[in-house]
Amino acid sequence: LGLLLIGSIGQAVAKEVMEIQDTAGRTVEVPVNPQRIVSIPVVMPPLLFAVDGTGERIKGMHPVTRTAVEGSVLARMAPELLQVPTGFIQGGFKVNIEELLKINPDLVFQISPEKREIEKIEAVGIPVIATDSGDFYNYYTGYLSMLGKVLDKEERAAQLKNEFDVTLEQIREMVKAVEPDKRPR
Repeated sequence: LGLLLIGSIGQAVAKEVMEIQDTAGRTVEVPVNPQRIVSIPVVMPPLLFAVDGTGERIKGMHPVTRTAVEGSVLARMAPELLQVPTGFIQGGFKVNIEELLKINPDLVFQISPEKREIEKIEAVGIPVIATDSGDFYNYYTGYLSMLGKVLDKEERAAQLKNEFDVTLEQIREMVKAVEPDKRPR
């Protein structure tokens, strides 16, 4: 743990920080107990909700995520997500920094291929956790572990990972029971 100055230019605030290894392999200093999280990766808000048990910390998300939330049970479970701003996205995964600063995030998640966007966000003093996909299992369980640490919900993240592992094994056993030539493709 240490201290980090975060906030918009000219309004730096000291916050206690911890180091996180993001899924792109970078070590990032992020605030302990971030309360204002912006998620640019489309898959992140549902995972944040699953680990945190609420959508209250999510203060910005990709418009595609909002559309997905609107059409899902998540809208009933976390109606606060229907009010989360999306206008800071300029297209694809590009960010309008001025609009992002209005949200005043403690932490931003961004996809790792958007290196210039990550640099833009970090240049204004906002820590960025880069997310990188891989095979489905490592992608999902890697996010759970990381989010457990970021949200101080490591026990909940471990529980979700265990449930995922049990379910995945059940699926594997069911698939084994079907003769290979009769499996749907």
